[in-house]
Order: sequence, then C-alpha cells, then structure tokens
Amino acid sequence: ARVDKTTSQLETARHWAIMPYNWGNIALEIPRGIVQAPIALIGGRNLDEQHYLGRAYMYKSEGGETEHHGFFRQALGWVDILDLLPDPVTTFYDPSQYPDAVRVGSPLLPGQILAQKDARDPSNGDNVHFGVGALTRDAGQAAEDLDAARQRTLALFNGGIQDVTLETMRGRGRPELLPNGQPKRDKAGYPVWNDTYLKSKVSVRSGDTGVGDPQFAAAANPDAPGGTTMIENPNGLFVDRVVRRVTVIPGAAGDAARAAALDGYGARFEASAVKTRAAAAALAAADANAAHAVQAGESRRLAVEHGEAAAWARWRPLAVRLGTQREIERRIAAAQSRIDLLSAQLSWWKNYESRLGDARRGVLYTAAPGSVGSADRPFGLSTFWDWVFVLFALSGLLSALWTLLRSRARARA
Repeated sequence: ARVDKTTSQLETARHWAIMPYNWGNIALEIPRGIVQAPIALIGGRNLDEQHYLGRAYMYKSEGGETEHHGFFRQALGWVDILDLLPDPVTTFYDPSQYPDAVRVGSPLLPGQILAQKDARDPSNGDNVHFGVGALTRDAGQAAEDLDAARQRTLALFNGGIQDVTLETMRGRGRPELLPNGQPKRDKAGYPVWNDTYLKSKVSVRSGDTGVGDPQFAAAANPDAPGGTTMIENPNGLFVDRVVRRVTVIPGAAGDAARAAALDGYGARFEASAVKTRAAAAALAAADANAAHAVQAGESRRLAVEHGEAAAWARWRPLAVRLGTQREIERRIAAAQSRIDLLSAQLSWWKNYESRLGDARRGVLYTAAPGSVGSADRPFGLSTFWDWVFVLFALSGLLSALWTLLRSRARARA
C-alpha cells in the first residue's frame, strides 16, 4: 500500500503543472506575465518563484514551502486571477532544506504516507510540499523496505545477511532554530547552519549467500548477535560520514546446524577433561625437563659470552701491537729506501771527485756524449733542459740590462 500510494503521489507531482485543475492557470499565464511585468521591474519580484510557476518548479524539484493562507487570503486569491498579490514559493533542492519535524492536521495512520497529509513547518507555519525528488526517494525506500521485509522473513528460515548503510550527506541546509522559533547563533553572532541529512539503504539477502565482502570479513566479530558496525569519515564535499551495520541472521537452518554441532558437546568435553587429567603428570614432567634444558642452555650461552668477552680482551692488545709493528716496518722500509738513494748519490759524487782529480793532474776522461752521470753532464740533464736553463739565464741578463738602460734614461730626463 505504501508503494502504491507513494507512486500515485509521485505521478501527481510529476504532472502537477498540466493537470486539468491547472488549465486555467496555463491559459492565464500570458496575460499575467504582461500585467506583472511592471511589478517585477519595479518591485524586483521573481515571477518564477510566485503563484503557479513557482509551484510548478517546486513540484518538479525536491519540494518546498508556500505561505499558509487563511480564509480571507484564500478568498482574495480566488478573486485575484491575474496574481497581483504576492504568493512566494520557496523551492528545495535537497533533503537538508526540509524542517526537522512537521505538524499535520490528523494522525498518520498505518498505510498512510506523509505526502497525503497537509504538513506545515512548526517554525513559521508555512505549508510543506513534497516534489518529484522527495517522492522518488520515498518510493524507492518503500520498495526497498518491502523487499527487505520479504527477504528477512525468508532469512528467518534459511539464514541470511542484513546490510544497513547510513550516509551523512551535505546539502544546502537551513539555519537551526531555537524552541522559540528564533535562529540559533554562534559566539560571533552568525546563524548556525544545519546542512546535513541522512541517506539510508537497507539490503537483506537470504539463503547461503556467503559474505563476499573483504571489509565485513576483516571486521571484529562479524557474526555477533547484534551485528558489526563499520564507520568511515571521508569528510568529503558531499559525504561526511558513513556508518554500515551488517547483521548475520542464522535462521532456523543455522540454529539447527548449531544445535547439531553442540549435541553431545558435554560428554565430549568431559572425555577430553579426563584425558587431560591423565596426561597432566607426564606433561608436568616434560615441562620440568624442558625448563631444566632451557636453564642448561642459558648457562652455556652465558659461558660462551664470557669466553667471547675474554677473547676480545686478549685480542685488543695484540691488535694494537700488530698495528704498531706494521707501522714500524713501513717506516724502516722508507728509511732503507732513503739510505739506498743517498748511497747511490754518494757513489756518484765520489766518482765525480776522482774525475776532477784526474782532470787537475791532466788525465783526460771521455764518456759517451749525453750519457747520464758523465763528466760533462754531472746531474744527468738532457739537452732540452740545458737549453731551458740557458734561455732562462739569457732572459735574466736581458731583463737586468733593460732595467739598467731605463734607469739611466730616467736619470738623464
């Protein structure tokens, strides 16, 4: 019944603008637009948010509110065929703009829906209307509840899983109101805006469906009697918080399987207890032996650690001595190399001294021209370096001569 009534109200809201009782408004829209054009230009009235057009847009969207008219205002409205009197319409675009509660003229009975009642906003007394968006959502929820009830009934026999998701969505919202109807304000004096609303989804699967959900399978105690609750806080632009509650329904088949599994459990538990008591002495002895083995192993480990520490203590002085010995050997080798070089140079100078003595005595000494260590080249220099030294000496001589000439020229000046 709820699905049928919601669907009927949805069709009425979807075709409200072209229903027979609005044909007169359709015919009068052209003269009304001509007459109201000066009012819109001078007074700033938006004709799309007034009277027939405002209600047509309101029913095509989420819904909205209109002013509640008394007897005399309704009578004037029947007379005012050109819609000269103001009749503003507030259009809603998401559920967060609806009031938290509404006041209806009569109780809501089983099988009835709220769209069938004349709902009013308690804060300002305006009439609340439900458009295509609200009724489409209500029709979907009614069908979802009906299917969930059927599946839940089957799950009581065959078992199943119930999955309820509550999403806290962000919308345009409206200011929060105090009990006296005044807007609630924060410490800075600004109105407190309530822009969230709940979006729910209920799903029940009966039979041996399996979990098939990694998030549910990883949850703590997923098959608890009260179900498991998973909460995520994405804090996104449209979704603020998501709460998911999954409940496993064992059903009659599941209860029978549990009963069969627990049948004879007391006898099996008692037999296991007897075996445990019988094996207690052997287990205690094994535990004592294991403790003794662990203690012996710990003693051996400590002894090895002490031996290792002693070996390190003995090795450190030897390592220092080894390093010192290697350094001494390196220095001895360097000194020996220096001694060999000096001995070679001493031998050359002695030879050179003997040749000088022979030269004083008139004994000629001949050697291969350009040979290293010969009498004409005692330092073993090549022809290239001889020329370099000669050029360097000539350059010095020319530089001294040039400086002398410049000094004399300055003195004459």
